[in-house]
Amino acid sequence: MKKKLALLVALVLTVSTLFAIQAFAVEVPYMVTVFGCGDEGLSVRSQPDPNSEKVGAFPDDNHIYIRKIADNGWGYLEQSGAEGWVCLQWTKVQDTCTVDKPASYIPSTNYKVVGTEGEGLELRVAPRVVASTWGPVPEGTVVSVQGISGEWAFTSYNGHEGWLNMAHLQEQ
Repeated sequence: MKKKLALLVALVLTVSTLFAIQAFAVEVPYMVTVFGCGDEGLSVRSQPDPNSEKVGAFPDDNHIYIRKIADNGWGYLEQSGAEGWVCLQWTKVQDTCTVDKPASYIPSTNYKVVGTEGEGLELRVAPRVVASTWGPVPEGTVVSVQGISGEWAFTSYNGHEGWLNMAHLQEQ
C-alpha cells in the first residue's frame, strides 16, 4: 500500500511539474545571439532548469530562434537538431520581439546609468536578470524612465524599449 501511494504521489508531482512548466510558458518567437559562454557554448537542457539533462549546446555568436519563454527566464528552441531550453541570460536579442510593458506608466523622469565600472547596464526585454538583452546602455548615459516594476525601470535606448535595473540608476 505504501509503495502504491508513493508511486501515485511521484506521478502526480511529475505531471503537475510538467504542466506548470508548460502553463507558464508564453509564445514569444524571436531571434537571439549566444554570447559570453566560452568554449562550452550555451547549454541546451531538457527542462528550464540548470540541473536538468544537457541535450546540446550552441557556441558564442550563434543565432538561435526562441519559440517560447518560461517565467523563470528560460527560452525554448527547436533548431539544428536540438530541442530544449536555454538560459536567456546568455543571449542578446537580434530581431524585434515582444517586450514586457509596465503595468502603469509614470511621468517621464530622467535617470543616469552609474556604478557599472564602465561596463554599462544591460537593457533587458523583461524586468528580470535572466531576460534577453538588447545590449548595454553605457555608463553616464541619461535615460527617460516611463515605468517602474519593483527594482526595474522601463525606458528606451537606441531605438529599443526595455528594462534597466534601478540599482544602477541615479535620478537626475
